[in-house]
Amino acid sequence: MRPVIFGFIACAALSTTALSQSQPDFPAGAEALAAQLKTRIGPQTLAWIEREAASELTTGTVSEAAAGRAARANGEFHKLGNGDVMALAFLVMMQAAKSSREDLTEIMADVAQINKAKAALREKQRAVQTAQSAAATPSVTPPRTQRSRNPTRGVILPRPIPKAEFDRRLSGAKDDSALLDELGERESLRLQMLMDRMMRLMSALSNVQKSLPGTSASVMQNLK
Repeated sequence: MRPVIFGFIACAALSTTALSQSQPDFPAGAEALAAQLKTRIGPQTLAWIEREAASELTTGTVSEAAAGRAARANGEFHKLGNGDVMALAFLVMMQAAKSSREDLTEIMADVAQINKAKAALREKQRAVQTAQSAAATPSVTPPRTQRSRNPTRGVILPRPIPKAEFDRRLSGAKDDSALLDELGERESLRLQMLMDRMMRLMSALSNVQKSLPGTSASVMQNLK
């Protein structure tokens, strides 16, 4: 079993800036190759690429094999050769990788908001304690609620939760340090999962790209 607990703790310790700097890069030349291939296909095929990438991200099946099977099952592509199918798979994986980078940026922003809320709550608690000390009155700060925190319970997908839902959760947790800690741990785990998936995806992209240079000059002509 992978040490996921260590993963999200280590991830939580990183600053948003450090995390952004650690985003895996696309393989050298991959973006230029994708742009070149896209000039040879039409809007219908581009729309299919986006739909297939979104579907594979949802099911966690992003791979050359999955995209290749989907392409061969599409009647519009029945005349395509192996090089064309591989090129389509490459474009699907590139689209999935770009969507994952966008998700990563969004989750990092969520983690930054949680950290900001934690800092605000700590400052508020310090202000209350300072005021109580100045008044020489016994502390009446309510005891911290003890919760059983288990951020790994349930299913956590490496995709950002909808913004409205995240805002609702954060708003409900702003005055509860235990809830903020739990929310932060869940988002840190989500972030670590997405980083791991992106690393695997970039490696797979590199492998597919290496098999394309010999055919990239002639594949995918006249796809609508």
